[in-house]
Amino acid sequence: MKPEHFEFKSNKPDVFSDIYSTKSLGNYAKFELELRDEANTLIKEGELHVQVLSELFMPLIVKRFNPFEGKLALTIGNEHIDLCEAFFLIRFKSNRIIDVSKSKMDIDFVNDI
Repeated sequence: MKPEHFEFKSNKPDVFSDIYSTKSLGNYAKFELELRDEANTLIKEGELHVQVLSELFMPLIVKRFNPFEGKLALTIGNEHIDLCEAFFLIRFKSNRIIDVSKSKMDIDFVNDI
């Protein structure tokens, strides 16, 4: 299932930027992420946070990757998330700027894994 509302955008230099956010659909998010810069080089530096937040923006799940290795395949969630209004959020901090046209963000929302 693909999200109804989805945003994948470039980061700002050296601050945590929301590069993806959507209202979570289902219990789990399965995603593959590949971040590249304007020169089409993998961004292998910086810090990545993958979060599931409640409707009140209280953290339900937080995964941190520091340093970020440029690529990531991950399933995040649990069987209880579908019971509340939840938001899926990916934040990134790096001096290098993501080129959205050269990067990849594939996300599927599922009820079971």
